[in-house]
Amino acid sequence: MIAASKLDGYGIGRTTTPVFGTNGGKKYIDINGYGMYYGYVRSTDGNIYSCSVEVIDLSKTRYNRKNNYCNRTVTGINCAKNASVSYTCDSGYTYQNGECMKVVPSTETKYYNKSTYACYTFATNGTFHTCSKITNQNKCTSTSGCSWNGTSCSGTGGYCDPGFTKFDASCKKVSYNFASNSKKSLTSKCVPDDGVCSSSESRDKVTCSYSNSIYSCSLGKLSNNQCEITVAPKPSYSCASGYTLVGDKCYQYNVKYCSTGFSKVSSNYDYSFQESTDENVTTCAVEGAFTCNESNYEKSYTTGCEEIYPPQCPDGYRDEGDGHCLYNS
Repeated sequence: MIAASKLDGYGIGRTTTPVFGTNGGKKYIDINGYGMYYGYVRSTDGNIYSCSVEVIDLSKTRYNRKNNYCNRTVTGINCAKNASVSYTCDSGYTYQNGECMKVVPSTETKYYNKSTYACYTFATNGTFHTCSKITNQNKCTSTSGCSWNGTSCSGTGGYCDPGFTKFDASCKKVSYNFASNSKKSLTSKCVPDDGVCSSSESRDKVTCSYSNSIYSCSLGKLSNNQCEITVAPKPSYSCASGYTLVGDKCYQYNVKYCSTGFSKVSSNYDYSFQESTDENVTTCAVEGAFTCNESNYEKSYTTGCEEIYPPQCPDGYRDEGDGHCLYNS
């Protein structure tokens, strides 16, 4: 027996390890069901005394008055299944990755390096041979403006070498040729021309060498220098036996049996739950729940579970304000 003046604290709970009040409290009480409980008393000198008791009647102890309740209310669910769908493409198209596609040749534009050579006149100077320079009698007498006086050639004439023509007091040889340097450009239109370069006609010389090609599409997108044209496929819907196709959904008319968790409210495809259901359980899952319009046909689900306190404790108990009822002993 410990004197009251020597009492420092006491505790009652399921643990075999002593537990006392916290935050300056003297007591710790946790009796919330049937089973073995352990009690501890601590004196001011630090000694701890223990005992145990088995609770077999909660009517004389303390219990948790909280219960879990779930509520489910669903009405008028449209019980349609998504129809099976297959896709077809028009002639010339193939079905690939959800699209119809065909490949057609692209438009090729070739580009050329164009070189243009202009025609130029070239004049070469030569030597004018005067009469006094001629030593051959026959050459002298055959040259205009020259005469042979028996020992030498004299006169005001003279001659030019073959291919040269006298201009004033000199000889010149005239030729026509294309310039070695050309004007160059990159173009998609280039017509080669050998050109003419003479005293009677002058025409530029043009050469063309292939550079590269650029490909384009009037329809579709360019891929590997070809045009890929894609269009949406044509869907074809179908239903299993016993269902009726409406648009892209399958309906069951005039059914005789409803899936578990549903009640039959009409002779067509309109099903619903019971008006409302309250169950004292921790979860409320409905087997075979229909939410077809969201593509979750026959998917189970749980709705709103919450902890609900009974309105009051039974007679003979008092409400401790923390969700427990304690027997008034």
